[in-house]
Amino acid sequence: MSYRHMAILGACISGLSGVLLFIVPETPRWYIRNGKREKGQKALQWLRGPRSTIYHEMSVVESKIQEEASIQEFSLLEIRLPQIYRPLLISIALMLFQVWSGSFAVTAYTAIIFDTAGLADKATVTSIGVAIVQFVVTAISLFIIDRSGRRPLLMAA
Repeated sequence: MSYRHMAILGACISGLSGVLLFIVPETPRWYIRNGKREKGQKALQWLRGPRSTIYHEMSVVESKIQEEASIQEFSLLEIRLPQIYRPLLISIALMLFQVWSGSFAVTAYTAIIFDTAGLADKATVTSIGVAIVQFVVTAISLFIIDRSGRRPLLMAA
């Protein structure tokens, strides 16, 4: 598959995502937070399905929103506080290191890399294999992150 075909495929997927966003409702939290409880209830019912009971979940969402309303709002001036700017800087640094590590470049050029390595007839298949492995590992890490935290996962990666 040429890069033009991949670019067209990426544009089609982005376009499809844009079109599908018009049929997806806002989140129930957003509706409830903005005083539109009935729309929030309809959105939650749509998300959970017509046979689901949503009343308990609605009450949980409403109580969480009330709790959040009692918390003081965040101001951009608070970024200069050490308890805010240190975690923020660490997060930005981790994100930059991930980008600079070249993993995205390797992923984008897997077919070319395998072709150069002499696997011309299997370059596409091996690229798909790499993508599947990345997907599976990412899915597994979603479950592991809650148990072990981010730091051990970052260190293992």
